[in-house]
Amino acid sequence: MKNNLVNGNRQPLRVVFLGSGEIGLPTLKRLEGADEVDLCACVTQPDRRCGRGRRLQPTPVGEYCQNTKCCELLKVDDVNAPEVVGRLSALTIDFLVVFAFGQLLKRLLLKLARIAPINLHASLLPRYRGASPIQAAILNRDRETGISVMKMVRRLDAGPVYTQHKLALDGSEDTPTLTSRLGELAAHHIIDDLTAIADGRLLAKKQCAAEATYAPLIRKEDGLIDFQAPAAEIEAKVRAYKPWPGAYFFVHTGKSGGHFRKCIIREAEVVANDCGAPAGTVIEASKAGLVIACGDQALKINRLVPEGKREMDSHSFLQGYTFIKAGIRIYETDYCQSRETADSGGSSR
Repeated sequence: MKNNLVNGNRQPLRVVFLGSGEIGLPTLKRLEGADEVDLCACVTQPDRRCGRGRRLQPTPVGEYCQNTKCCELLKVDDVNAPEVVGRLSALTIDFLVVFAFGQLLKRLLLKLARIAPINLHASLLPRYRGASPIQAAILNRDRETGISVMKMVRRLDAGPVYTQHKLALDGSEDTPTLTSRLGELAAHHIIDDLTAIADGRLLAKKQCAAEATYAPLIRKEDGLIDFQAPAAEIEAKVRAYKPWPGAYFFVHTGKSGGHFRKCIIREAEVVANDCGAPAGTVIEASKAGLVIACGDQALKINRLVPEGKREMDSHSFLQGYTFIKAGIRIYETDYCQSRETADSGGSSR
């Protein structure tokens, strides 16, 4: 570790930020505006084609840097390429700060940080190593999550942890809102964390590998609802998989020939199944809402997106699907699974 004190005065910490997702924007802005930091460069993923028009779109981090000209911006397919490592090595970096970047950093790149390469991970490590820690915390209905400030090593999310910042959960969070809260939490602490690490006041402690759990990359087919599951589990799935891939089921269109439409649930709540209806059975279909029996209790669907339509409330949905009445089965397991396998081919994002 190198000391950043010159004649008793602290020199600004030279930082390169590596990030792509929106969760990293508050931290980038905090680094940009802090007197304690010299933001030397920002590295992000290259522009990708997305949306119906398939237009090239920058990452949220890339777009911010382009608009503000806050620092040198590098858009790279391979952050470990010799030309990228060479460019960064010329900057004399104290910290690499990585947050939702999307590429693994190899040893040569990690060694560029004179003090430490830091990763901000959106879970309380060693819980939920991997690509989807925010969704995992919601799916498992955890009571708390947080940000781990970790020294990077070659193994994914396995490095020693300097500190953790905890955030209480109340069970109403969805992925967009929790992502925003965790992004702000990381930004709030980043300057104090970097200066404490530079001063030696924060020391990294090894993770307990035996306690590690993993949150793998989410696949499109993960959103398929099984109404045999408890309603509380399905409701958590609705919140965790918003906006992508969405928690969804299939409903018959009412036409002959086995026509089904995909319906993504956007808002739902757990209610009682007082009548003891079998899982997958419509209990209520009225102005009051659409209620479907689950393996335990029932799910009241408040808002959803029918295939090819805009998001709507359940009453508007039922006006278009008038054949949906109390007592019908709304779920066809074999059909849904075969369609999703055919559509996705095991795709992930």
